[in-house]
Amino acid sequence: MGLEYWRSGRPKRSAEPPSLIYLASTSPRRKALLKKAGISLRILKPDYEEGKSLKAPPSRIVQIHARRKAESCVRQVRNGILLAADTVVYLDGKIFGKPADQKEARLILGRLQGRRHFVYTGVAIFKIIRGEVVERTFFFEKTGVRLKSLTAKDIDNVAFGHGKDN
Repeated sequence: MGLEYWRSGRPKRSAEPPSLIYLASTSPRRKALLKKAGISLRILKPDYEEGKSLKAPPSRIVQIHARRKAESCVRQVRNGILLAADTVVYLDGKIFGKPADQKEARLILGRLQGRRHFVYTGVAIFKIIRGEVVERTFFFEKTGVRLKSLTAKDIDNVAFGHGKDN
């Protein structure tokens, strides 16, 4: 329940409904991160395919994908905060999304190992009251990463599911 304070300092009920957090993602990793931070949430499955046809910088692409994921879930929320995100890896002018299969995962890991690359995550946050989006926030984060050199066994362990984000 939201609280606001009178001059006397005694609390009264807020007119605004309590905010539930809705995560527009089927990623077990995103769910686990938010739960670990103590955030209770409801999971919604976005009705959006990311496609690879966007021609824009990675910082813009991740924000577009996050926005579209959130927009695909808006009708499922009456009151609350809707959170969506998208992450890509960027190396040598090429964007790498989630690998389609184990073969692609091996190829990507092989290219990334021992090299500095960037991970971009775009976030969309919609505040929804009575089924209407009343506020939208978009941003991205960029992180420089150097993946250590990996053995073929290390690459296979990751590519075949150990640490896989479904």
